[in-house]
Amino acid sequence: MAELRSSGDPPSARVITGMRGSGKSTLMSMYMDELIASGVPASDIMHINLDSYSDVAPKDHRELTDLVKRASPRKHYFFDDIQKVNGWEMSVASIHADGGDVCLTGTGPILSPELAARIADRCIENRVLPLSFSEYRMFRASGGKSDKEILVDFMHNGSLPAVAKMEDGPDKSMIPEILEGTFSTAMVEGVFMRHSPRNSAALIDVIRLMMRGIGGRISSRSISKRIAGQGLRLSHVTAEEYMAYITEAMLMSRAGRMDSSTRGYLRTSDKFYTSDTGIRNFIAGARSDDIDGILENVVYNELVYRYGNASVCDVNGLEVDFVSEADGRLMYFQVSVSIGDAGTRERELRPLRALRDGYPKTVIVYEGFPQKDIDGIRIVGILEWLTGCG
Repeated sequence: MAELRSSGDPPSARVITGMRGSGKSTLMSMYMDELIASGVPASDIMHINLDSYSDVAPKDHRELTDLVKRASPRKHYFFDDIQKVNGWEMSVASIHADGGDVCLTGTGPILSPELAARIADRCIENRVLPLSFSEYRMFRASGGKSDKEILVDFMHNGSLPAVAKMEDGPDKSMIPEILEGTFSTAMVEGVFMRHSPRNSAALIDVIRLMMRGIGGRISSRSISKRIAGQGLRLSHVTAEEYMAYITEAMLMSRAGRMDSSTRGYLRTSDKFYTSDTGIRNFIAGARSDDIDGILENVVYNELVYRYGNASVCDVNGLEVDFVSEADGRLMYFQVSVSIGDAGTRERELRPLRALRDGYPKTVIVYEGFPQKDIDGIRIVGILEWLTGCG
């Protein structure tokens, strides 16, 4: 919200992006309410929700511009699901050039180079993620469950706001329907309508394999081979295209692999993480041995939520699960269900010990461990870390 409030003269165009169901429209509505509460007349605000504008919704920039011009002059313009309008950049650039305060929501990479060029870099892009654990915990505050029980639900059913609201209510049985509907809409609007993939069956297999493989290295060639084993034909080039479509729809994120010595990114198989573990479990199926990958995914999403970035880190062939940067400082994280076993503990600590830069190093564990520090490496439980208590 703080970034939405930021403005210059003329005001910056605000672009709110995020996966389907993550709360973009809610954030926009909160900003509109705040403007009105601050004294802005409601008559100065135009709000068009293109997701619920029925058959009369503007289909291209000409119709959108005509709609704006037919209305009385406004100072603040809000467009929900703007990607549904072909060539919308032209309308938004025109409104912004006339001094209008513009706020948009959309799924995927809606901030095109054309828009950025037209409004002379006067853009603020805000990516909305599903709920962090602390936010999710607030939704569940009156449910009577322990933090550990809430964490289990968070890992299994995900953190979409609509799901969090249902967890402790009479409609909990409808959570699978919410997950299915969110996924289906994201795929239709973010992938099928935007890219018209030729092989829809293979595309669904690609996303299922990507979600099944969270925490492991995935390449387009490995995806292609796996799909060939199922009797379908898909080149590694097309597999790479499909993987890009899925990340563009913000259903999954690509974690690049950073070289610790050069801080450059290696050309090797990347890791992918789902934006919502509930959707992942619904699509790929939840199994008892998934906890390692799910735990890693939860930490990845939290790092992106806190710092805006997270990468895998290569340390002379050893792997640190994540490195994040904030204010020019690096932070390293290993994630493990348990380090009670001496062999597992050494495996997790070895890559961190190989780092020589003096930046903070942390091992995040699901199961408790009596020591809080080993050779200057912090050991913290997942609940403590997620809630900022440890």
